[in-house]
Amino acid sequence: MRRTVLGLLFCLAAAVLCAGCDAAPAPKPGQTAPDLSLTDLAGRRHTLQNLRGRSVLLVFWKDGCTVCSARNLAALNTIYRRGKRGQLAVLTVNVGGSRGDVRDFVVNQGIIFPVLLDPVARASKRKYGVTLMPTTYLIDAQGVIRERLIGFFNVAAINKLVAPYVGRLGSVVE
Repeated sequence: MRRTVLGLLFCLAAAVLCAGCDAAPAPKPGQTAPDLSLTDLAGRRHTLQNLRGRSVLLVFWKDGCTVCSARNLAALNTIYRRGKRGQLAVLTVNVGGSRGDVRDFVVNQGIIFPVLLDPVARASKRKYGVTLMPTTYLIDAQGVIRERLIGFFNVAAINKLVAPYVGRLGSVVE
């Protein structure tokens, strides 16, 4: 019995330690952004290739932490509204959520920007090496990664991040 319990604990520990083992190395600033082709909640396909000519804020997130996500999502709503008038596109990728759960979360949070689905984390891990969330990439109009951010942000931080590539996004309101 003890041997079985120890074996199960060992397997569990190995699974936890290797949670990010299948992730590719994260692309770095200066590298071309890997293309991404995912569907949104309405079933429309979005690709990074189709956004060439515009800078892109690409955010990978999970809906499991409502309190954590609320900060970023409110900032992204503001950024999305301002970016629509300029040259900044906002694409977000929900990692690991089911279509129904993500749709409910989006409605409850009042999200207005495109939410793409990566239910088994295939694109996020294999193309972008995402293991921690939120992870944000700023991709310039030529498709080159300019910045990679892990963790939470606010409108002022994103304004500072994108200003060299698209200018300021209007006055900052927290």
